[in-house]
Amino acid sequence: MTYLADWLRHLPRNEISQQIIKRIQDFDKWCHQQARGTDADDDILTILTVSFYEDLTNTSSGRFVLSKLLKKQDVISNKEYYQHWIGKENYQKLLDEY
Repeated sequence: MTYLADWLRHLPRNEISQQIIKRIQDFDKWCHQQARGTDADDDILTILTVSFYEDLTNTSSGRFVLSKLLKKQDVISNKEYYQHWIGKENYQKLLDEY
């Protein structure tokens, strides 16, 4: 997932099409439908969060994509987690996307 996040982070915002967003949303939905793993090594939601969501917060393009995946209320509800892992500045920039 890190490779996908890297590609999206470096893709200019104006090149992120609705088709790309839809495919990522479908992938995100699929991840949420998978059985939970026994630990972080085999839990798809943990891997999605650490290797994908967190990596996307570093660029404008990435935060734009995240705003299409995460509900604003979920971002707000998990403020402490996000601020700890992505920093206060990137957290605020993510909120600004909504």
